[in-house]
Amino acid sequence: MLWLLVLVLIVVGLAGLYIGIDWVWQPPIPPPQPVPLITSAVGTSSQTIRLTLSKTPGQVMVERYSPYDGSIFDFPTTQNEVVDSGLAANMAYRYRARYTSPATSPWSASKPEWGVEATTLTDVLKGELTLPDSDWEGYCLVQRFEAGALFKSGDLVSITLRASSTGASIDRIYISQAVDPGPGIDPYDSVEYRAAMQDTVFKPPLVIPPAPPNQTNTVTIAAILYTLDNTKPLLIAVDFSATPASGIMYREVPAEKAVAYFKLQGPLQQGEEPEARKTDRFGYTRYPADPTNPPRRGGIYLIERIDVG
Repeated sequence: MLWLLVLVLIVVGLAGLYIGIDWVWQPPIPPPQPVPLITSAVGTSSQTIRLTLSKTPGQVMVERYSPYDGSIFDFPTTQNEVVDSGLAANMAYRYRARYTSPATSPWSASKPEWGVEATTLTDVLKGELTLPDSDWEGYCLVQRFEAGALFKSGDLVSITLRASSTGASIDRIYISQAVDPGPGIDPYDSVEYRAAMQDTVFKPPLVIPPAPPNQTNTVTIAAILYTLDNTKPLLIAVDFSATPASGIMYREVPAEKAVAYFKLQGPLQQGEEPEARKTDRFGYTRYPADPTNPPRRGGIYLIERIDVG
């Protein structure tokens, strides 16, 4: 019986050796294919959504899915941040991404409808500016929109500006509600709560490049956090650079909807804020001057669209 016991031990040992060898030589399981992630999708205007991607270097295919009609649109990018444009206002879209190589790379979401969702802002004021106006360099423009001129309130605000063919250079843009009427209060005075949409303190002048004759250019400023109340008058104050030349486009509207004021900026005194940053302003003139019929004439200057979310 001893020989039988020895045989059993030999068989068991060989089996273990086989299993060990099989384990050692087992081909390694390949790691999962990398998947680019869309870490955020945010509406920045009524026509744009900004996407932030987390990915390794290389080209990524981004897919936009519209729950409204089920349509799908793909576009490639190599960037970690991309702006999707040409979208419809106040519309939800969903996004997913995959690497373009290999073609079988997995998507960040297994179905288009499971992608990261974002909604475009609502265009609460729009209308093409068709009339040119020149020589705004060195001036401050305060555009006032009366209560109810914008049909919606919100906590995100974006604006689109249209310059004339001259182009424009802008140092500062501040948005605020107007101070309630009272003794010593001017219609272009701002409340303390205001927000910078552009200021040379933290970025270079905003330049709208010149355009060929009879053509104009626009620029959209991405949405900023600002609580806008459409039941109160809104002020948008714009400081134009001293150089180069700046021209703007405008359209006439009833004064009950919007009016504008202007002032040439002088050298700043010690401790003085630039005009657009101020709350208590003085020395402004209604624009355009119309002594024959001032109460009825209004206009919207430079600001072609306001988007709110």
